[in-house]
This record gives sequence, C-alpha cells and structure tokens, in this order.
Amino acid sequence: LLDRALTLTPNVGLVLPPLVDPTEYSGLPPHERQEMYLEGSHELTCLYFGGLAGTHGITECRVGEGPHG
Repeated sequence: LLDRALTLTPNVGLVLPPLVDPTEYSGLPPHERQEMYLEGSHELTCLYFGGLAGTHGITECRVGEGPHG
C-alpha cells in the first residue's frame, strides 16, 4: 500500500501503533520516524515521507510530562 501511495505523491504520513517492531521500517525509503509519548507512555509511531519529513531519522514528541521529566 505504501509503494502505491508513493507513486501518487512523495508526501505520505503513516500513524502506527507502537507494537510494530521498528526493524520492519529498515527497507523503507528515507523517512522521519516520530515516536509520540503521552505522559511517558509510548502511544503512537508516525512515519513521514517526502516533504512531510522534517529530518531523516528518529524524533520524539512528548505530551503531558511535568517540568522534571
């Protein structure tokens, strides 16, 4: 499905559960993998391709944590 979407546009975003093994992403085109945490719990993984990727590699977004972690 991803290959088909990328033939239509290079700008694709995927939202995945954190249960997917990150080694599954190793053969994909260059992308940003953003791990999203809510109050310290890993809730979602987002993959961004094309112009949606701010960088190529892993980034984090943390919401709901106090000033000390």
